[in-house]
Amino acid sequence: MKNRALLMFAALTAIFFLFGMAVGQIPLPVIPGTDPTEDPADVPEETPVPEWIQTQQAIQMMQTEIIQTQEAIAVMQTQAVWDITLEAVNAEQTRIAQTQAAFGATQTQAAEPAVTSTPKFSDAQDPTNKASADELFRKGKTYYEKQDYEEAVKWYRLAADQGDELAAQALKEIMRWTVTPTPTLTQTPKPTAVSVKAGNIITFGHYEQDNNLKNGPEPIEWRVLVVEDARALLISKYGLDAKPYHEKDESVTWEKCSLRGWLNEEFYNKAFDSSEKNRILQITIKNLKNQSYGTKGGNDTRDHIFLLSFDEANLYFVSNDDRMCQSSDYAKENGASIDRDNGNSSWWLRSPGWMAISAAFVRPTGNINYSGDYVHRRIIVVRPAFWLDL
Repeated sequence: MKNRALLMFAALTAIFFLFGMAVGQIPLPVIPGTDPTEDPADVPEETPVPEWIQTQQAIQMMQTEIIQTQEAIAVMQTQAVWDITLEAVNAEQTRIAQTQAAFGATQTQAAEPAVTSTPKFSDAQDPTNKASADELFRKGKTYYEKQDYEEAVKWYRLAADQGDELAAQALKEIMRWTVTPTPTLTQTPKPTAVSVKAGNIITFGHYEQDNNLKNGPEPIEWRVLVVEDARALLISKYGLDAKPYHEKDESVTWEKCSLRGWLNEEFYNKAFDSSEKNRILQITIKNLKNQSYGTKGGNDTRDHIFLLSFDEANLYFVSNDDRMCQSSDYAKENGASIDRDNGNSSWWLRSPGWMAISAAFVRPTGNINYSGDYVHRRIIVVRPAFWLDL
């Protein structure tokens, strides 16, 4: 009975409490911070983030910053190494070019007869000759005053190769007035070695150049690079066409490249008539390896028409400015790349580049690119060269 009475009392108390809340006599409990009428000062503050968690977050942020800094340093270090490597490669290429020029000069000296009375060009090219640039310039000036301009050019060229600016200026001056008048070989009697000199511009053969097919091919202008033993080495004044060194993207040498085939077949037959072909000598072409990268040049070849090697491009031109070349309108139409600053084009050399899938070329600025470009590139122009029988 006692237990039942207690249960009944508890039940009545609960009913009374619920009835009181329903009629508003007993307030509902309020959760701190949810009552809009409550004073904010009475609301307990949020539990602060533990210090060890804050430390961990700070460490993570620092680690992220360290990784980003390390990446930036790696990029800068890579760029610095590249710059240093590129500078070393350029210096090495310059040294090798000078060595090749000296080697070519030695070969020329060995091929020419010895001179005992008057000092000739071959004597000056002897690597044992210790003459200074000033001495070479004075010898060139002596021949110039004697009006022996061919010998003057040879001595001036040697002095200019050693950095003599006066000699370089004298060469440009001689070249400027020796290019005229221009003999037209196809319209005049056969010239002799006396009438054709280094630096002359002569016309020989025909090839489309103004890109106007209706008026037929134009006479080709050739620059005389050197005259020796009643023959002259010629190179086209302009880039005549834009052609790949090789039609396929593959390893190749001058012997097997498609450009050699085009020069000695299609171009040779299209540009020259039978009488002109009789005067174009077929010679043995030496195809040396790339000394900077060790890339093999392949077998020697027998060619009528060819491209210069980079050692020949160094030997027969006075300076970078002297090597610069513009393209014909026909070459431009066929894809020749034109430099936006000077309007010049790059032109192929026959020497291999840094790998067998590349070939050397001359930049629009006249610098020789020894590492080369891919052989299948179609934006580099062709400057044919050949030996003309005088």
